[in-house]
Amino acid sequence: EKEQVWTCDLFTIDCNQRNLRDSTTRGITRERVIGLASTLVAADPKYQKLIDHLLGRTVVVHTIEDGIALARKYRQSLRIVTLEGELMNPGGSMTGGSFKIQAIF
Repeated sequence: EKEQVWTCDLFTIDCNQRNLRDSTTRGITRERVIGLASTLVAADPKYQKLIDHLLGRTVVVHTIEDGIALARKYRQSLRIVTLEGELMNPGGSMTGGSFKIQAIF
């Protein structure tokens, strides 16, 4: 048997990191942008800095096409997630998505 090793990241509630609310948010007002993930989460106010730290640079959009356009505009500097769950990371890598497969029979 192999022994599994797990890791975890720990954050303090009062962690402080620059997030998009600081500056870039003002420019992200496109029609197909839903908003910053940190503003779409409801939680006890004491967790707001932690939420901003974890989600403050993640933009939620309707479709992958909207996300690609936004990523190009901001030179792949944002983390973008669609309502379908596709994730575009800073730097341009993408995760998720699905394909509809039709039978060839």
